[in-house]
Amino acid sequence: MMNCSGYEFEGPYTDMGQLKNAPGVFLVLTAVNGLGWSFIEVGESENIRNAVAQADIRKWNLQNRGIIGIAVHYSEDGPQSRLSMLEHISASMDLPKA
Repeated sequence: MMNCSGYEFEGPYTDMGQLKNAPGVFLVLTAVNGLGWSFIEVGESENIRNAVAQADIRKWNLQNRGIIGIAVHYSEDGPQSRLSMLEHISASMDLPKA
């Protein structure tokens, strides 16, 4: 578990098979040998597993420092709540810009 902007996230997972077909917010992270995770991107979806599987990972690969991990906060609260959470995290974190 990890805390990000006051929200608890599971992971980060390096095996994408561990992601659930469930709604929520996800963080794309990178690290050298699993140490010192850095943020690449934050996203939300009705189905996190599918969103990650279908993502355009070119941006992720450009910022990859060795390992890509996905941390997840599953939430059934609906899309508006997830978007609000995403905006809060984006505003409070030093996320790389495209």
